[in-house]
Amino acid sequence: TWLVRYLDGPLWRKGFETGRTYCRKHWWVNLLYINNYYATDEPCMQHTWYLAADFHLFVYGLVVCAVVLRFPKYRTYILSFLLLVCTMIAAIVVYVNEYEAVTVLPPEPLRFFYWYWDMYHGTYLPTHMYLINYTAAIMGSFYMLHLQRKNFKTPKMFSLLWLLGMLAMPGSFAAGYFIYSNLFETPSVWMALVFPLGRILYTALMFLLSVGFIFRASKPILRLLNIHFFGILGRLTYCAYLCHFFITRATSFGTRRLANLGVFEMNTSSWSTLVMSYVFGWLLCLMLESPFIALQKILFESLHGKRQSNAPSNQQLQQDNLPTSVTFLGSLNTLNGKSPANEVESYTNSTEQQRL
Repeated sequence: TWLVRYLDGPLWRKGFETGRTYCRKHWWVNLLYINNYYATDEPCMQHTWYLAADFHLFVYGLVVCAVVLRFPKYRTYILSFLLLVCTMIAAIVVYVNEYEAVTVLPPEPLRFFYWYWDMYHGTYLPTHMYLINYTAAIMGSFYMLHLQRKNFKTPKMFSLLWLLGMLAMPGSFAAGYFIYSNLFETPSVWMALVFPLGRILYTALMFLLSVGFIFRASKPILRLLNIHFFGILGRLTYCAYLCHFFITRATSFGTRRLANLGVFEMNTSSWSTLVMSYVFGWLLCLMLESPFIALQKILFESLHGKRQSNAPSNQQLQQDNLPTSVTFLGSLNTLNGKSPANEVESYTNSTEQQRL
């Protein structure tokens, strides 16, 4: 509602009034976390498909971990079977729909921000296409716990392998140039297999990176990455993610001239969008996220404080109810029909009874 009045231009109504219309029509889809399956051609806050997919994967991970912890002896078989099934699902989807092994972006779908692009709806948005990565990551997590229990120490060769793995991560993206520069016939069996295997490879590289961070494979790199500035950026990343799509659309639909997509122009647009996203993310964090986190912390601390205050009071009541030597002996006298005037008299009477 507010962004529509931010700028104007020949493309502005197409870029933002459509989003306002879709949000008024499908706002409930985002609340139910099904916006990556339902009405994907009329999205409300298009980039929030990730929240729906992340929620589905979180529920899937809880169920898988519960089953694995219930049957720990069959952990390897269960996770291997799930990984095989998820790989087959992704390969079948790619083969049946005649998709490429990587996301090849034609210029035509970019006109409408992928609203009517079949590969975007079939491989990029659905949760079941990311079950491969998530299942492989669960397997890696259990193996990492195994390494921690064994007090794993990284050898020198592992440090070299870890550095090569860091370089292989951008190299895995560059491998997509092979698909871009050649026109292959689809459907293709090898493309259907490369799609899930490529995701497993990327997850394996991320696992290798995590092992190096946890077990300190390279101390100079870890000192560099432990700079407090990166912690601040990590705190603002989620808010920047929520803001960046609106900035990208504003720069695309707010123009009044033709754009020259050269290397310098692309770098300028990317860095300016990145900086503006983090600035707006910082404001969003100060005005919305941080107050709610502080309120949540106060609420939980108050509940935790009440529990702690109730625990000592219950202990004090239990201690008060325990019979002491005086009260216990006095109760004996009461049972015998005697009612001493005070505790000293009751204690004297009780000691005389014990002598007798």
